[in-house]
Amino acid sequence: MDDRSFDALTRSLAAGRWTRRRATKAVAGGVLGALTAALGLARGVEAAGCKPPGGKCKHDGDCCTKNCNRKKGKCRGCASGKTYCAAQSTCLPDDDCCDDTDCDGEVCQPDGSCAGACTPRTCAEQGSSCGLTSDACGGTMDCGTCPNGQACDAGTCRATCKASNISCTTRGECCQDPNQTAECRFNRHIFGSTICGSNTETRCCRDFFGECTSPCDCCAGLECNSGRCACPSGSERCGGACIQGGCPAGSICNGSRCCKVKGTSCTLHSECCNEICSIVGQCFT
Repeated sequence: MDDRSFDALTRSLAAGRWTRRRATKAVAGGVLGALTAALGLARGVEAAGCKPPGGKCKHDGDCCTKNCNRKKGKCRGCASGKTYCAAQSTCLPDDDCCDDTDCDGEVCQPDGSCAGACTPRTCAEQGSSCGLTSDACGGTMDCGTCPNGQACDAGTCRATCKASNISCTTRGECCQDPNQTAECRFNRHIFGSTICGSNTETRCCRDFFGECTSPCDCCAGLECNSGRCACPSGSERCGGACIQGGCPAGSICNGSRCCKVKGTSCTLHSECCNEICSIVGQCFT
């Protein structure tokens, strides 16, 4: 901690503006920065290409604090209201945490707050009895397999039915969710390096609003979004299809298709919602 930072600290303490934790962080940050520079132990800082407070410098850009005392050739401390964080090689607001050691057993979050560590949810808490599912903390967990004669479908063991992406000949063979969305289709589609469905055999899949845990649970053209099969981002559903960007200007989704509204130019009757294209080339009602 340089002279200017120390003077600012003493004035704030005298005025009663700082808490004990805030003052401790400021002192510890300054002392740690000075010791680190003196002992040459700032390997993380050196890798970042900047020097901590007290480190040797010639220009402001040499310092993690962006403040070089050129007369003394040393990096100054942080500006008023901020504390040096050696773990991140930067100045942070006084009330922000630097790392987990500031959080009394909690975890230092990216926004500088302290919060409890994420607690993974169990299979039972999520209502899953089989297959792989998210643990709600960024990981996955295996909820087990189903007994003979049953198939795992969207985390549930279902008797005498086929799960999504399994070969089928009729819709009735496929495991249904509460919305009865399962279909038996030729439905080959690709997500990254994963190939779902087939164009040579019909397979079980979930249609719009069907339950899903992976893209392969859904029929071709749909994605698994928040546990439901839906149109990909940037497209809208019209009838049984997903239309990129939605229906064109001057058109609306009329039940099962995009059609042109009254007054829109047309050449064929079938282009208009009421299937009447007038002799002047406009949809008519």
